[in-house]
Amino acid sequence: MKLKHILIIIINILFSIFILYKITQITSVWTDMYTKHGTYVVVPNLRYFNLSKSISILKKLGLRYYIENLPDNNIVFNKNNKVISVNPKSGTHVKEGRRISIWIDNKSKNIILPNIIYKNKYKAIKILRKKNIHINKIIYINNLPKEKVLKVIFNKKFIYPGYIIPFYKNKITLLVGNGLNKDKLVMPNIIGMSLNKAISILKNKSFSFITYHCYYEIPNNYKLYTYDNKKNKVLRQNPSPGVICNKKINIEIWIKNSKKSIK
Repeated sequence: MKLKHILIIIINILFSIFILYKITQITSVWTDMYTKHGTYVVVPNLRYFNLSKSISILKKLGLRYYIENLPDNNIVFNKNNKVISVNPKSGTHVKEGRRISIWIDNKSKNIILPNIIYKNKYKAIKILRKKNIHINKIIYINNLPKEKVLKVIFNKKFIYPGYIIPFYKNKITLLVGNGLNKDKLVMPNIIGMSLNKAISILKNKSFSFITYHCYYEIPNNYKLYTYDNKKNKVLRQNPSPGVICNKKINIEIWIKNSKKSIK
């Protein structure tokens, strides 16, 4: 075989490889464009949004939707119904055009508060969970029925069994007894505070009988004086911090005098 023929064969092979490479490149670019490779949309959190607004948000993001829990996916629905769940879940990365499944509240828009007054806190929580009523927080108050639900608060007001709570914002607050009589209080820790602040805290706690003393320190000893100096710090208290006592008890406070006291 002549050298000329060999060169022609080599050139043809190289040209074929080049053409194949270009075709591969074009195919890859077209595939990326068709599948939008590398681009994605974050599924939004639609929970408790009404259906009309949720659909609008999905359309703006280039996502399709399907309402899962309508009979035969009947397109006749109340657009004020609230979205209770989506799939894929919110925060998931999906491609544009992905269909998002939506579940809405198509049953009852409201929930009736069951009778949990004077029930044990844990039993009340169990009942509320079954009713899909969410607890925002639990506040303990001075009252004898320990761990018993005494009051229920919704939207900053007391509510009672039978009250209708909107489904989409059903967070309530429970007032629970801590087992203390109304006349019994927990002694606060006032050691290290100024006398003014200590007295203010005690009075806010409804302690009304307060006696304060002052001792002037002498090495290895001290002398006790009755003295009212509101500029000094509390060094000792009786009853001790954390003790449960009657609010009518006499609270004794000791402070250190910065000046020499007069007998």
